[in-house]
Amino acid sequence: MKKQGRPTLKTESLINIAINLAKEGKTNRQIARTINIGVSTLDKWLAEDEKFKESLRLAKLEFDRNNVESMLLKRCLGYSIKEIKVKKNARGDILETVEIDKELPPDPSSLALYLRNRMSDVYCQKKRLEIENNVEITENRTSFSLSDIIEINRNN
Repeated sequence: MKKQGRPTLKTESLINIAINLAKEGKTNRQIARTINIGVSTLDKWLAEDEKFKESLRLAKLEFDRNNVESMLLKRCLGYSIKEIKVKKNARGDILETVEIDKELPPDPSSLALYLRNRMSDVYCQKKRLEIENNVEITENRTSFSLSDIIEINRNN
């Protein structure tokens, strides 16, 4: 039986463009807008095509590793930038431009984020509860408090 509905817009060309956009750090919304489809259409393509989904995920991961991680590390350690100062007279005419090196100090928030993610066993904000007895858990505990979990374990 032949499929009903509009023919798909999905082509190898559009898939390659989407993957290249992901390598540039674009979000799914930006990718969909650029290739002129709806976000729901892109979501449908990703749900139906595991290979495309994985390729897009790897492309985004490549961008993060090549750009975001290195920028976070720079913010953690501090870095210097070149800044151009422009001196003007009262009429707004440029009198002089001077290039200076500006030191940006380490950012404590970036450092905390880096440590929590790279050394989570030491710098994790949440304490981990280790259970010594092997207890088979069949209930969904995502909405239970610690006291709820302890009470359930006592009853098992």
